Amino acid sequence: MAEMAQKLQQQLKEVGSKLESPPASKDALIKLLKQAANCLSELEQSPSPSVSDSMQSCVNAFAQKDLLTHQDRDVKVLVATCVCEITRITAPDAPYSDDVLRDIFHLIVGTFAGLGDIDSPSYERRVVILETVAKYRSCVVMLDLECNDLIQEMFRTFVSVISDDHPQNIFTSMQTIMILILDESEELQENLILILLSVLGCKVNGSSMAARRLAMNVIERCAGKLEPFIKQFLVSSLSGDDKLDIRLKAVQLLGKLFSLPEVPVSEAFQSVFDEFLKRLTDRVVEVRLSVIDHLKNCLVTNPERPEAPLIIKALSDRVLDYDEKVRKKVVAAVYDVACHSFKVIPMEIASFVAERLRDKSLTVKKYTMERLVDLHQLYCLKSSDGSTNLDDCKWIPGKILKCYIIEYDVPSSSLLQLLSSPSIAIGMGLLESILGKDGRRLMKRKDSDAGQQVRLPLDKRHNSFPGRALEELRGTLYSDIHTSEGAKRQQQKLCGPFVALTFNFIVAVGIIMANKVVMGKVGFNFPIALSLIHYVTSWLLMAIFKALSLLPASPPSKSTPFSSLFVLGAVMAMATGLANVSLQHNSVGFYQMAKIAVTPTIVLAEFMILSKRVTLQKVITLTIVSIGVAVATVTDLQFNFFGACVALAWIVPSAINKILWSNLQQTGNWTALALMWKTSPITIFFFVVLMPLLDPPGVLSFNWTWNNASTIIISALFGFLLQWSGALALGATSAISHVVLGQFKTCVIMLGGYVFFNSDPGMVSLSGAVVALCGMSFYTFLNLQGSKESSAVTKPLLSKQNSIAAKPKTIIEEDEMEKMDSV
Repeated sequence: MAEMAQKLQQQLKEVGSKLESPPASKDALIKLLKQAANCLSELEQSPSPSVSDSMQSCVNAFAQKDLLTHQDRDVKVLVATCVCEITRITAPDAPYSDDVLRDIFHLIVGTFAGLGDIDSPSYERRVVILETVAKYRSCVVMLDLECNDLIQEMFRTFVSVISDDHPQNIFTSMQTIMILILDESEELQENLILILLSVLGCKVNGSSMAARRLAMNVIERCAGKLEPFIKQFLVSSLSGDDKLDIRLKAVQLLGKLFSLPEVPVSEAFQSVFDEFLKRLTDRVVEVRLSVIDHLKNCLVTNPERPEAPLIIKALSDRVLDYDEKVRKKVVAAVYDVACHSFKVIPMEIASFVAERLRDKSLTVKKYTMERLVDLHQLYCLKSSDGSTNLDDCKWIPGKILKCYIIEYDVPSSSLLQLLSSPSIAIGMGLLESILGKDGRRLMKRKDSDAGQQVRLPLDKRHNSFPGRALEELRGTLYSDIHTSEGAKRQQQKLCGPFVALTFNFIVAVGIIMANKVVMGKVGFNFPIALSLIHYVTSWLLMAIFKALSLLPASPPSKSTPFSSLFVLGAVMAMATGLANVSLQHNSVGFYQMAKIAVTPTIVLAEFMILSKRVTLQKVITLTIVSIGVAVATVTDLQFNFFGACVALAWIVPSAINKILWSNLQQTGNWTALALMWKTSPITIFFFVVLMPLLDPPGVLSFNWTWNNASTIIISALFGFLLQWSGALALGATSAISHVVLGQFKTCVIMLGGYVFFNSDPGMVSLSGAVVALCGMSFYTFLNLQGSKESSAVTKPLLSKQNSIAAKPKTIIEEDEMEKMDSV
């Protein structure tokens, strides 16, 4: 043994001395390095002083820059093997200076990239290097040397080369090294966490399942240290409004994690899940669509997960999203989950989503009908084996049929005659195709009356089935007119954009004349008090309408929070009152400048509040309109400090007022009169508060003669019509369109005075008015072009249903039909 030890020491000295001046030949160098590696591998850790002395020449040789930075691949592996053995033998003492150690670890980490090639001749040596670094914890030295970039490179190398073909010892060694680095780090490197998290989305970035398993094991073993950082990182990534790509990646990663089967959201990560749900209201449509997809996958992979009710509620809340792609995606998600597992989606949620049959978008409307038909047919199919209760979905045919009748404006009184006529094929084809294959019944006509015999599969007989059902459906349709939904449809049918804008234009001109008489001839110079009288009169008129059952129904109170109505009533009072005060204390030119500022304020507010974007063409057009109006109307800018403050304070309430009026009518089932009825008391209250603050004293001592009072009442009637027509215009168009209409009135009045009354505003003002009108015309053209799809007549539905009608005819039992109009 002693002779062998001496022989080994002698070999180490000889090899070390030769390596101090490495040979130029590659083969000779490789031969020497293999001898050195073999000798060093036979030495034990913490050797005797004599052995340490004999290996000192090798230690010194491998500190040379030429060896550590050699370009040959085989030489690199052998040098790395030798220095690994040296660090093993001398551990825990460092055999080299910090600079040399940095070069050594660069070399060692570089060899790990070759672990992916199992068939490589140097593969076994690379495995030994990996196992040595893991076993003797030499990787921790990289933390002391602050080799952060090198550590990140090592992590990336591990997750990129590991595969299912590697033996377990490779996986274990990589895992040990990564855990050691994370556990021994005083401050976690954010990039290391990013590397681990990015691997979890293996299908996206091409990582192997082994890499995903490696990352999950490391995260699990270091959970106590990583959890706070991961939570903070994910929440900040989700809420980073200025970094869309990061938000999308965070949504995709969390969506895949939350979608893992049998893995409910732990209490520790509930805050992350809550932030994930908040991305359903992200201002970017792409993010909202991605979240909806992942939430659907959560329910499909694990329908019984504890957070399922929260997910379903969050999805149903987005069914009124302003973007039609999001609304369609919600419909798809809800009905996909419902078809996958009937018990997950409550029927009240399915019915609520079915209201998209009345969506303003033809695409969403048609898609909702198709999915409802699919759902009903699947229910019928499953009911045959007793796995579902067909009673749960009996509302679907009635919902679809009512939508069909309303869409095509089929009078309920003629529906019985339509379905009883000889040309019943189309109508019955629609009805029967809706009911599904397993709802199939054979119906034979006996006479021209509504009563018919229905042959059921169990030899049952029910008479007068269609007649009775259609009479009930007619009653339902009659009641539907007296609901908020029916009232809104009637308003949309009778008062389209052109009618609403024209009505508002005519009334606005009338009230200008009336108010000139009130404040001029009558001398009633109390603008807030005049507005208060207008709104009190409006409320009294609506109270009379309500007593006569002429006031349209309001939506259920739970559909619109009271806070929204309160804010609308408050800003309406602020907008109306401050506008009158501004006109009283400022010149017309300064007042017009404030009105022009409302347009960009609306664009900005809609973007911030509703994430609504305006196309570049419209921005340019609105800019041209604003410049034209400014040139035409702003001839003087006289104002005082109080008037300027009032004008500036008026801009934001005016913009918010228009946005709320438009948004509540277009996203909910509010009609103009119903919304006026709910908000007028709030507006009146704020007028009472503002009147002593902004009006001059003396309103009670005003000369209230019969002539003066009657003039003010006429002005109040015009005020009611103005409020109503303005609400109709905002409901039929948009807040920006309503502002453009106001600017249109200004330009038309100026040009009308020039043409008919020989007024001379000057060529500059006239030119501005003409430019503004041209811009308004092009803006109208852009709006008409953009709304072409949503305003298209839904006739393609009929042809689609006729194609379905070619299938074997079906009909439902009488007790099914009795519930068709129950929703």
